[in-house]
Amino acid sequence: MSHSTSAPLPHDVGKVRSLRRSTTSDGFFTLCAIDHLSDFQILIDDDPSTVTYEQTVAGKHRVIDGLRESVSGFLVDPQYSYAQSVLSDAIGSDIGVMVSLEDDGYLGDATERATRMRETWSIRQAKLAGADVAKLLWFYRPESPFAAQQRDLVSALAKEAADWAMPLVVEPIWHPLAGEDPTSSEWKQARIDGIVESGRLAVELGADVLKTEFPGYLGAGGDVTRAEDALAQLDAAIDVPWVILSAGVDFAEFADQVELSSKAGSSGWLAGRSIWREAGTATTDEAWNIGIELARQRLRDLTDITRAHARPYRPSLSAESVSSGWYETYHAEAARA
Repeated sequence: MSHSTSAPLPHDVGKVRSLRRSTTSDGFFTLCAIDHLSDFQILIDDDPSTVTYEQTVAGKHRVIDGLRESVSGFLVDPQYSYAQSVLSDAIGSDIGVMVSLEDDGYLGDATERATRMRETWSIRQAKLAGADVAKLLWFYRPESPFAAQQRDLVSALAKEAADWAMPLVVEPIWHPLAGEDPTSSEWKQARIDGIVESGRLAVELGADVLKTEFPGYLGAGGDVTRAEDALAQLDAAIDVPWVILSAGVDFAEFADQVELSSKAGSSGWLAGRSIWREAGTATTDEAWNIGIELARQRLRDLTDITRAHARPYRPSLSAESVSSGWYETYHAEAARA
């Protein structure tokens, strides 16, 4: 069979390789988030200003080392946990590493938020440091005065990610604006619709993977049918893999969210405190051992749910269909720079 010597690939092989490194062997994202900054330090002491760099590094390192065999990868931060865990081999070579781009907090007040980017840190630096995936926490409300700035931010990062063949995960966060009542039924309905629309927009602007809040409410006063409808709308609106975040909710509720999301077409989850909170707050070896085993069991339960219902990430292209000269045009402009 003859092939064009330089036919372009339908997928960016660099991005595909990085994403596959972050999944299980059968294609599911079973990821543990420990990129928290002040939120992690609060688990150590109610006054995070008293928690030292060394305490924060040690606490994160211990959780990562305890859970490394239970996940397909970790979401970490560059300040306290990326280089520290890679160089100490707490994060082994057989799992994926996703690194956050944003800094703690946000620009503006609580009702007019914009993502606060970490200074002197970029997708290029993360790629050069060996990270597999970059993640952006993206505050977005279309009515906010920061809306245009936030859209431009994702577009610019997607361009940089494409230049460096690095997958970009975008995590839209819906938040109340001034004068809104988050407990009202009207606001909750607007939030559900907003999560779906923000997810669609993030992908339109260039996200390779969507990390989404659960678009609905479960438990007392919740509406499972409405949540199922919103999940179906989200899945239909995008053409990239998506995962559900835990937002620190109780584990039982998160497990229900994972099952509903999996049945709707998600490819896994990215969970943090809902998994390892007890281990993160442990002050004795006995409490640590109990907490970390509880976290491992939770991860096993979530992985079982995911494998039973979710959609694996498995981009496929037969070896024979790749042209012999695909590399001649692959990021050729950057290679010549």
